[in-house]
Amino acid sequence: MSWCEVRQTSFAQLLYVIKDNRQLTHLNLAWNLLLVEQPDECKRNEDGTKPELVLNAKNLEIMKCLSDFVKYNTNLIHLDVSHCGIIKPAIESIARMLRRA
Repeated sequence: MSWCEVRQTSFAQLLYVIKDNRQLTHLNLAWNLLLVEQPDECKRNEDGTKPELVLNAKNLEIMKCLSDFVKYNTNLIHLDVSHCGIIKPAIESIARMLRRA
């Protein structure tokens, strides 16, 4: 599913469906925007820099489904989420699930 320009709502639906799939061995989501900013999150910091993206409700839902997929799919060999707009808290969540898988 690389480079498909899938929207965040569609990602939420897709991940909700596949999170219970224990047979997938490869999942390539590269170059799709998994996490998006909300308008109120786009305000600049006092020094003019852009603030780091926060995990709002929709972002949390997507990360929960992805984390569940990673945690419970014992057949997963390859997961590519490069260039998906994933931020540090989300990466840490995925890493924790990989450690437990």
